[in-house]
Amino acid sequence: MDYYSDNAGKLSESYDSLDPEVVHQSWEKQIEGRTGLALDVGAGSGRDARWLAEKAWDVIAVEPCNNLRELAKDKQPCKGSVTWIDDKLPELKQVRNLDYRFNLIIVSAVWMHILEKDRERSFRILTDLLTPSGIL
Repeated sequence: MDYYSDNAGKLSESYDSLDPEVVHQSWEKQIEGRTGLALDVGAGSGRDARWLAEKAWDVIAVEPCNNLRELAKDKQPCKGSVTWIDDKLPELKQVRNLDYRFNLIIVSAVWMHILEKDRERSFRILTDLLTPSGIL
């Protein structure tokens, strides 16, 4: 976490330099014409949360690095909503306390940070947070 905190400005610029339309082109068609409640786990600079909000999704953006989260909050979308939460896998305790079910959950560039011993539990928690027709 120290690396992300110490390099938040540089990392935020780097993440935002990538076009989310390109980053997510392999699955974007699955959400065309859909909206609802989305969860962006490990939201970083907020690039993907803002992208989804611009598509009229209501987004809960989870970012454990305070410096990244604070930088991202300053870049709110012009439409849609993004709510920021300090939380992380494998627990997602704050998110689970909301008692929401999500139509979409994205875990972009996060899975490699989850210890192998925590992956099964993390996956179970993520799937429990999905609506019956939700996409992970």
